[in-house]
Amino acid sequence: MEPCAASLKTHCAPDKPSHNPQGASFVGQHFGSFRAVRLIGEGGMGAVYLGEHSLIGSKVAIKILHEHLAANPQLIQRFYAEAKAVNLIGHANIINIFDMNLIPPRLYYLIMEYLEGYPLNHLLTQPMECIVALGILEQVGDALDAAHAHGVIHRDLKPENIFITKSGRNERFAKVLDFGIAKLFSENTSTKTAAGMIVGTPEYMAPEQISGLPVSAQTDIYSLGVVAYAMSTARLPFGGSLTDLLVAHRERLPTPPHRLNSKLPKAWSDAVLKALSKNPEDRYKTAAAFSEALSSALKPSAPLASKTSPASTQNPSATPPRPPSALPGLEIWDETQQSWSPQKLVEWNKSGCFIAAARLPPLFSRLKLRIAHQLVLEAEVVQHVRAAHSQKWNLPEGYGVQFAPTDASTKQMLAAIQLRKGFQEPHL
Repeated sequence: MEPCAASLKTHCAPDKPSHNPQGASFVGQHFGSFRAVRLIGEGGMGAVYLGEHSLIGSKVAIKILHEHLAANPQLIQRFYAEAKAVNLIGHANIINIFDMNLIPPRLYYLIMEYLEGYPLNHLLTQPMECIVALGILEQVGDALDAAHAHGVIHRDLKPENIFITKSGRNERFAKVLDFGIAKLFSENTSTKTAAGMIVGTPEYMAPEQISGLPVSAQTDIYSLGVVAYAMSTARLPFGGSLTDLLVAHRERLPTPPHRLNSKLPKAWSDAVLKALSKNPEDRYKTAAAFSEALSSALKPSAPLASKTSPASTQNPSATPPRPPSALPGLEIWDETQQSWSPQKLVEWNKSGCFIAAARLPPLFSRLKLRIAHQLVLEAEVVQHVRAAHSQKWNLPEGYGVQFAPTDASTKQMLAAIQLRKGFQEPHL
């Protein structure tokens, strides 16, 4: 599958020619320590090249602003806004940007994470299974909530800007791309440029964005709702000409998704429609709330299916997990503080554990754990239990992790700790 680094189409006005007007190729040219190897793709704003480090051969993506746009200060600002926004947020589900620079007189470029995989739209040829769609939507929602917490609105969320790659055992790890037109809440967030050009992609734009009104977190949640609609039905809520699209987003109600896909629970369909409310105040307050509504629409399953029995997760009178005092101490390595941070361990067994926490790390992210102050393990986040499901599953708000494969000596140490702590398979 063709690798990619970032979506390049950043507005819905007629694009500039998608080729460099000077016909220049940057293959072979150096951008800092990286040499452009081949062209990956082009768009209205710029071109993306595969880059390799001159000495160690590591791969990056080099995003270069078209030279004929480099005389426009507003476009340069928009080009560099992506790097600034991404650096501000710092989230596992958002593409990394390592450097931004200029080769005089006006060759502006970004050095970005190189991803192998495909954009989400490649999966939308038919409706997706809800559980698969939910896994992707939760990751994108986590990224958006992190952006919103830092005052950044994406403003151009669409399947082409959601890249699916592989991370560990997760075959559908989502990366949100193209923050090139992101805006801060504190700015004057009109969605129209001085030239009257609407910024965004019309099929996914919220009514207030189309009308040139201030945008907010709910603007991105509307776009995420359109993405969820497309994942659920393999169709967009509205079609037609540009004028038809703009009018429909402002005035028309979409066909409920469950009428287009009979396999969808009505509650799932209702959740998507709430995200697509015309009034921003009627939408979800956060992307996490949207994800919770979608998750609630599906039949509940054990948050750690291999570790918890139906009786313990579905019967409110079931024996509660052992108190934390009977469990070994647990710490997680904090990269920011370069120190171990104590955690509240609720339950554990031979292959994983459940940690009580109000702040949840991204799904499928990797953590470094230390158990009983001596055994260090790698683990992967495999489940979120949010407040809405806490009582239903008889678990506190938190997340479950699965231990990474370990060697024989590590397994022996884990078994010894379990034995000392009176470990037994808890209601498995």
